[in-house]
Amino acid sequence: MPRRSSRLNDSRGMNTRRAEARVAPAAAFTGRLYIDPARIPPGVTYAWKRATARNQPDPDNMRLSLQKGWRPVPVDRHPEWSPPDMRAIFGDAYNAPTVIMNGGLVLCERNTSDIRREREAMADENLRRISSVSWANSAAQEDNLMPMQDFGSHTTIEQVSESIKPD
Repeated sequence: MPRRSSRLNDSRGMNTRRAEARVAPAAAFTGRLYIDPARIPPGVTYAWKRATARNQPDPDNMRLSLQKGWRPVPVDRHPEWSPPDMRAIFGDAYNAPTVIMNGGLVLCERNTSDIRREREAMADENLRRISSVSWANSAAQEDNLMPMQDFGSHTTIEQVSESIKPD
């Protein structure tokens, strides 16, 4: 009687098992808002912007974000973030989303150079405001009425507790 060959090397069986294999979960924890930086186009910064708060629309926050130059990331750029096609459940009345949403947040993008310029302008404004306070300038340290930080002081604060004796 001829001996049967082993099925371990059967290519059809191996291909079927590979096709039916589940994708292994990621070994490291990633939050639900995590986006792999390698998937972000160069020269662009992503941020999650609040569209709703406690299931109530927050149009003022979205309007402010749009005025600052943030634009929603199109859903076709990251299909893994788009919800499944719900037309089978809701019928033709279902409108597929055009933006990426997650928990009331919308994924938005902005040019990195614009963000850098805005942060530099904010740092300059903060420095200007701090410098406008007279006691923050070194020349004003000679004025004895202005508060000063004394880093050479050896004064300490201690806590004293009293024991209460019962009557």
